[in-house]
Amino acid sequence: AATQMAMMTNEQLARHLRQFKGDGESLQGRASREGLSSTVRKAVADNPRRFVDDLRPFLRVEPEYQESILEGFSDAWKAKHDFDWQAVLRFCSEIVTPAGFWSRDYANARNLRESIVAEIAGLIEDGTRDDSHAFGAAVLPQAEELLIQLLQKTPYVLVTEDDLWMQVHNSAKGRVLVAAINYSLRCARLKKAANDKDRWPKRMKDAFTARLNRSRDDSLEFSFILGEYLANLYYLDQQWVESNINRMFPKANEKHWVAAFTGYLAGRGVYDALYDLLRKNGHYAKALAASFMTPRSRERLVDHLCVGYLGGKEPMDDAGSLFST
Repeated sequence: AATQMAMMTNEQLARHLRQFKGDGESLQGRASREGLSSTVRKAVADNPRRFVDDLRPFLRVEPEYQESILEGFSDAWKAKHDFDWQAVLRFCSEIVTPAGFWSRDYANARNLRESIVAEIAGLIEDGTRDDSHAFGAAVLPQAEELLIQLLQKTPYVLVTEDDLWMQVHNSAKGRVLVAAINYSLRCARLKKAANDKDRWPKRMKDAFTARLNRSRDDSLEFSFILGEYLANLYYLDQQWVESNINRMFPKANEKHWVAAFTGYLAGRGVYDALYDLLRKNGHYAKALAASFMTPRSRERLVDHLCVGYLGGKEPMDDAGSLFST
């Protein structure tokens, strides 16, 4: 199958995918379709440039095959294969722009819309995370446009507060938010190299600011990501974080405060400026009195307080110390 696929044009392959009659209802049929999807993924991963020359035929194939193509490009990039990012992002945009993409009902099947959005976000994250292997600055405006569209349209599907990290990072909305931050950090590093002090791209900053109004974005994903990436957001715009800290961690909105502080405790490291900011605004004290803690979160909270103690911020003999709470 892989050999035959390599001999086809993109148009011929797309026609083959459309005409393939693997029955999606039976176990054998699903296995056949999954096998074909896996073959497509590997073909793209092995030779991304051959596919990127003309991706338009694949706009007419089933979403499961589009997902495989996107996975293949991600595999190729991780394997250090280069390709035309502008063509790939244009393909992504053409998948998600039609209204039908967002209205399709996946009630009785795997939600391929979630999967495709997550793959697109993952691709952008792959292309911006590491400056030694990132797409060029010329591609950034196209990536931004796509991310703004996904931020606006990706639905909120997280419904439980259990194991938030796993849920957030496996959700399409969570993946889009992480990609938006990685995109912003890539822009910021380029601006820093050019001595540009306005680090955070304005449209992305505006998108995050608007979502601090939880009536606009009631997703726990957003609150969790705000907490987990607090240090990165502080790097992007210190004044924005300081001005909005109590909107990022809204004490009057318990479920969002819990999500944000759980995300914060899931983040790496303890930073003096953030410790002081959250302590001053009563968030550590609230956490100590809270009952939401998982064993992992409570362990991380203790780590934070120990760092505070070692840094002289929480002396044992001080009535104002968090240890006396």
